[in-house]
Amino acid sequence: MILKSREAGKMYEIMHKQLDAVLDRVIDHQSGSPLSRVGLVERFRLQPDKKRLLVFCRIMSVDHACCMVFNNTAYDQTIEDLRNELTKTFPNFTVQFIF
Repeated sequence: MILKSREAGKMYEIMHKQLDAVLDRVIDHQSGSPLSRVGLVERFRLQPDKKRLLVFCRIMSVDHACCMVFNNTAYDQTIEDLRNELTKTFPNFTVQFIF
């Protein structure tokens, strides 16, 4: 299906709002703040022809080895919550994370 420029623009605007809402709903397990404020997600790239949503994430670094296990567990839980929420919001798209 080929969308006219105006229709495509409106579709992307709607999806942008939905992505912002997902980032507001998903809470970072370490800080307790919404992902929209944490900066974990750098950007999204939508590939409608492949039905794929790419999520570009920052890798959080840890200075102390003793904190690494806790941080990795919290990070993994946050990423899983984000994946679940994106899958619910965009059921026809495959969600792929890029780290």
